[in-house]
Amino acid sequence: MVLGRMSSMDSATRPVAIELDRTRELRITWADGKQSVCPLPRLRQACPCAACRQARATEQANPLRVIPGADAELNMVIAAEVRMVGHYGLQLSWLDGHSAGIYDYGLLRALADSAGARGRNGANGCSRDEGKVNKK
Repeated sequence: MVLGRMSSMDSATRPVAIELDRTRELRITWADGKQSVCPLPRLRQACPCAACRQARATEQANPLRVIPGADAELNMVIAAEVRMVGHYGLQLSWLDGHSAGIYDYGLLRALADSAGARGRNGANGCSRDEGKVNKK
């Protein structure tokens, strides 16, 4: 799925192209020419909704938890759709029905930038291409 071109915002957080591979990754080309690639499991892990933030905080406080079955876990990391939210972010809907998180462009860029600081395919799973995009 490819979303249209966008305008406004500064070039570091203004996407010019967004592509979603529903089973693998989200790819964003930013106005400054950089490209970000983030695997869907990492995006789900970083879901910014209140329920997911609370679940992460609870998990840190108490590492004992019930792990979902393999089928449920797989449905958690397959994207059903992606929608633009205003001029500031994306809302991913997951195959398991979860869709409360709105990933603002700053968060998406920060996920890729933090991976870039640790090297391509960093510990958080996202990556950033340091080179400029070849424009045809």
